Amino acid sequence: MDKVDVLVWAPGCCYICKCTPEGPYVDTRKDSSWGDEHIYICKDCILEMARLLGFEEPKKVAHAYRCFGALTQQNKRLKEKLAAFEEIEKKWEEIKCLSSA
Repeated sequence: MDKVDVLVWAPGCCYICKCTPEGPYVDTRKDSSWGDEHIYICKDCILEMARLLGFEEPKKVAHAYRCFGALTQQNKRLKEKLAAFEEIEKKWEEIKCLSSA
């Protein structure tokens, strides 16, 4: 298979939706079983097939990765604050023990 922007072979449209939306297309390098149509599939049909199979759009995946990165950084900062708080709490307990002795 190849990614193409220009449909060279007949019928010059998407094999599935029969439209000619703006490219790119996938050239399957196959002809229909009756041999008079070359099989190209448009981006819109490919995205719909991917959605049906449970794939996400690249923009959504990129957004999810950015959010994951931000949340990972926030989690790191919160763990550092918690560690500092636990250290203060430990020292406070030591002070309480010394003052009660």
